Amino acid sequence: MSFETFPQTPPVKETEPVSIHEVSAIEETAGTPIYNRAEIQTIVEQPLIEACEELYDKNIQTLSTSANKKDVESGSGYIIIDFDSLSEENKAIAQQYGEMIKYHGRNAVAMNIAITESSTSNEITQKAHEIASLFVPQLASWIHPYTIEELKAQNGISDKLKDNNPSDWPEYYYDPANNLFYDSEEHFHKLKGE
Repeated sequence: MSFETFPQTPPVKETEPVSIHEVSAIEETAGTPIYNRAEIQTIVEQPLIEACEELYDKNIQTLSTSANKKDVESGSGYIIIDFDSLSEENKAIAQQYGEMIKYHGRNAVAMNIAITESSTSNEITQKAHEIASLFVPQLASWIHPYTIEELKAQNGISDKLKDNNPSDWPEYYYDPANNLFYDSEEHFHKLKGE
């Protein structure tokens, strides 16, 4: 009995750098809160995903990002960071390397990334990584737990419509030790420094 020898699989070629002109805009996600790290993949354009993941891991809140073919005309993409939620050390870094702006009434800093006709996705990813690496890990001061009373008030619910049973709020993560609710289990662990 003989066995057929299968040809060896050719080595995988590294992907060629994708032109910025091939990166489509992800519309209408600006200001979308991130409750889980995995969500970054769906609301951030490819060249900025790694940088936004790094910032999220450092507990830095991003408010808006852009790095796509539409940005060639303006000459830059950006990562907008919530300034007021930064630690003092990160505020100093943001002021040194970014541009202070107002974003929907909030104090924010725009970390701009030059984009030209010849920019590739890989180049922008590298520049964005350089920006993210400037910042240091901090406490997640932008994550706020809720009491059941706060949830009721936010949702316009009177005590007559819902009782104080945590199971009435399955969309939130419940911390029974402190009787508090979080937007996600990941937020609970981030705020605890885990």
